[in-house]
Amino acid sequence: MCSWLEERIADHDLDHERVKLFGTDEVLEEYQYSGYPLGYVVNYNESLHWLKAIFRPTQLLSRCIELDCDYLVIPSVFAAPTLLQNAEAQNVKIWITGLESAAEYVYFAKRRVKGFVTSEPQIARQAFEHAIPAGEQSEAAGMQSE
Repeated sequence: MCSWLEERIADHDLDHERVKLFGTDEVLEEYQYSGYPLGYVVNYNESLHWLKAIFRPTQLLSRCIELDCDYLVIPSVFAAPTLLQNAEAQNVKIWITGLESAAEYVYFAKRRVKGFVTSEPQIARQAFEHAIPAGEQSEAAGMQSE
């Protein structure tokens, strides 16, 4: 996959600074030293992730740090306030998935979540506009469409 990316970047189809690789453990282990920012994606359906999220949410963050990831992508049900605070302290950007209402977007934007994986980018943008002071909005624009 990195060769495909490098070809696109060389052809000016992609901007190197905008490329981020997201995946689960297996994907990230393969690309850990690729030079691209990485995002550890926690699967909602994996029972092990549920157990970690419920009983030891810091293990999700620890695994993200072990893989040298800049991003942790988690379902909203895993986004405990302590996990969000610890991630911010470790300079790991949290992106949230699985939001169902505009109120949920605003709730997480107010908690300084850095982005959303969504099929509703307009709602996500509005949440950041309403939740974050004007001087900080440019950083909070990180969103990825599903």
